[in-house]
Amino acid sequence: MLFHQIKRFLGLFVVVTLIQGCSTSGAVAKKSTGTQFKEVSKEARDAVALKTLQSEPNSAVVFARGACCQSCSIGVRTKVATLSFVDQSRFNKGIQLDAKTQLVTLALKPGERVVPIALKMAVEAAGFTPVDLYQLDGDELKSSSLR
Repeated sequence: MLFHQIKRFLGLFVVVTLIQGCSTSGAVAKKSTGTQFKEVSKEARDAVALKTLQSEPNSAVVFARGACCQSCSIGVRTKVATLSFVDQSRFNKGIQLDAKTQLVTLALKPGERVVPIALKMAVEAAGFTPVDLYQLDGDELKSSSLR
């Protein structure tokens, strides 16, 4: 019983620490060094998403507003990596975060497709706001809202 109470406390502590230590406000995000940078434009984010998808076969990218440091990737990973379509043998348990663009790349299992509502719920459960899902349609970047 004590073990479960300690485990619950530590889980809450980590979530609160991540939210307080790396939340975004407006168009500014914190780097893990404590300095700040401007949130990248949608055009810049789209370009990074396209390049990532072209270089990483069987992947999808989600813009997770607020995921702005490597510590954030821990929270995202714990929730998103458990989804049935995520290939945990790639990246770090199937997840890779670009903190500057707040883009999370998911490795997909061969033949699997993203289930948008499941992805949205997992990103929200990690404490972040899922905004857009990026996938390739042939050679074209396809963006769909997760709001």
